Amino acid sequence: MKPSIEAKDLVVRLLDKNQKSRLKISAIKSHKFFEGINFQNLYDMTITPPLNIDLVGEEDYKYIDPHLDKEMPEDSQVNELTVQMAKGKIIINWLDFKDFTYAGDKSLGK
Repeated sequence: MKPSIEAKDLVVRLLDKNQKSRLKISAIKSHKFFEGINFQNLYDMTITPPLNIDLVGEEDYKYIDPHLDKEMPEDSQVNELTVQMAKGKIIINWLDFKDFTYAGDKSLGK
């Protein structure tokens, strides 16, 4: 299932690297993706959900695409750094990442 044009536009604008031009809450609420949503009713929980899921237990998978359980899981990449971090032998100073920013605009369709 491909995301709608509105959904893609919303995500791209939410992930804008420039904080000053990134969508603010009022612009998010008035975005075309949310057209027809009454946020006060949503907040008050008086909106009937568009999908009523009826699960019978923790292992009720009737809403999960059946082909997913036929896919083989792939392990995450584990390298020596990851192992040393997990053992507590390497401590990461998160301040080293203070100015880090996501720069993958091409994958977002910009």
